[in-house]
Amino acid sequence: YALLEGGRLWDDEMLTEQGRTLLTLIDREEVEDLPGLGPTLLPAPFGFALDDGSWRLNPSYAPIQVLQALARHDPEGPWGAVSDSSVRMLREGAPHGLAADWLRYHPEEGFGPDPVTGPLGSHDAIRTYLWAGMLHDDSPHKPVVDGKLQGMVRAWRQRGDVPEKIDPFRGDAGTTAGPVGFLAAIAPQLMGLGRPDDRARLQDDIEFQRS
Repeated sequence: YALLEGGRLWDDEMLTEQGRTLLTLIDREEVEDLPGLGPTLLPAPFGFALDDGSWRLNPSYAPIQVLQALARHDPEGPWGAVSDSSVRMLREGAPHGLAADWLRYHPEEGFGPDPVTGPLGSHDAIRTYLWAGMLHDDSPHKPVVDGKLQGMVRAWRQRGDVPEKIDPFRGDAGTTAGPVGFLAAIAPQLMGLGRPDDRARLQDDIEFQRS
């Protein structure tokens, strides 16, 4: 994405060609057509297809706005479909509005807790709220993403902090507050909800943790 955008903005054909080459490699090595889900971006070429016919997926690895941009650069590629599967992963893998670090996907069972990390949302998942909050208002996926990922905003409103670890499938949060970066990660989403009192309170919380 960075190479292709650099090539476009600076009219640099070398950057554009490097971006296209990398995009072709990712398509060949890391995009797999999963049964019942469609083309999906895997975390790496190997190690994420499990013996029981399921896959391990990481929601934070698939920012929707990046996938949509790749679809514009490569309209014949799988990126529009990958964007759709990623939105479905968010919609079905966050039953309480809380993102998971890792998910297990099985064609017959859908999305569930990861067999390696268990039902955990923490330092991987916090990135999901960040890029979700930064989706453009014109994105067709904005209403779905906003509607499904408000669990951390609700937790902050109730607790006064952002929990470091949550169980996304039970909606449970631990007692330990996350670092100040966790507050910053939910800021774009919170600002987009349009409640001035939230904005002022979040800014106060961030300044307090930084001091």
